[in-house]
Parts: sequence; C-alpha cells; structure tokens
Amino acid sequence: MSRFDFIWLMLDKRNKETDSRLAAHLVSMYSVAGMKKRVEPAVDSELFRRYVSFARRWVYPQITNEAGDALVKGYLELRNQGTSREVITATPRILESLIRISESLAKMELREQVTVADVEEAIRLLKAATYAAAVDPETGLIDMEQLIVGMGAAKR
Repeated sequence: MSRFDFIWLMLDKRNKETDSRLAAHLVSMYSVAGMKKRVEPAVDSELFRRYVSFARRWVYPQITNEAGDALVKGYLELRNQGTSREVITATPRILESLIRISESLAKMELREQVTVADVEEAIRLLKAATYAAAVDPETGLIDMEQLIVGMGAAKR
C-alpha cells in the first residue's frame, strides 16, 4: 500500500432506480431549479475553516496506554486474518495508518488523548475500506496480494 491510509473499493453496478436518482441529483447541482433548492450547510464555512485551522495548530493527541494496547492487539489480529501463513495481511505500514487515523479521530473532537474507542473506530474504518477491497471473493478471506496481482489466491 502507498502512503494512503484507505483504499476504497468502488463498484458501479447498474440499477435503474439508483442510476435515475444519481442522474437527477447531478443535473440538479447545475440547473437553475437545483440552485434554488440548495440547502445551507449546518456549519458556516468560515467557522469550519477556523475549527480545522485551530485543530491543526493546537491539538496533538497523545496515545493513552490503553489505546496503545488496543493498537497492538488490533494489529496482531489483522496480521492473522490471511489465507495462509505465507500471505501477510497487515504490515507495519498498516499499524502506522491505524495510529494516524486514531489520532485524527481524537483531533476532530479537539481531545488531547487517543482513546480505545478511537482505535476501535480506526480498525473498523480500515476494515470497511482497505480490507473490503482485499477479500478474495472465492474464499472470503483477506488476500492483500489480490490488490497487487489483481486476482485471488484461488486463481493464482
């Protein structure tokens, strides 16, 4: 995996109802009628910009001992989810991603400490994004090589 923390698998399946709603939404974004219906955001853009700026400058969450233990435990569990002992499902880079995501979750809430809940959410997000793209459809097991090679272990 590169420097990016998530890989999102995007499937574009044909569905008349979904396709129709998407097309209507996209057209409304550019039409006169759509501009009149535009809803104001819940948070003023200037306030949001200042919030993000404040968080970047002043908030540097520290990982608590409990959160550190949860990171180690979660990483080890991810390491053991592969199709075989030869296939590595989580590298130290994945652990670094979990750390960054956990810190980001705490930073979003302007908290000084990363909690176990932040770590659990980071693991959930990583599984929902990256690992969903790496599941071998034939075996149902995680196969990180599938992302690189383009085919599952059963076909290799």
